Amino acid sequence: MRVEGTITEVLESWPPEVRVETSDGTFYVALREDTEIVQGGTAGGLGDLAPGVRARFVGQETGGVSSAMTADRVEILTGPTTG
Repeated sequence: MRVEGTITEVLESWPPEVRVETSDGTFYVALREDTEIVQGGTAGGLGDLAPGVRARFVGQETGGVSSAMTADRVEILTGPTTG
């Protein structure tokens, strides 16, 4: 499963989870300890995921729920927008 969109919320949960708005609606993406986070070809971290960040999430659908997934890899596409 692949989801691309803008992070709207980082939920304080375990495992960490982000809410992502896409052209298809809202998705909830859980992150594991070994989820790979990449930004510009270099390793990133959970702290790089914040509201306004646009990212691509690659992973598995969670429990048969099409709007929830667990990410194996996160590719940060753009940083948060400022206004």
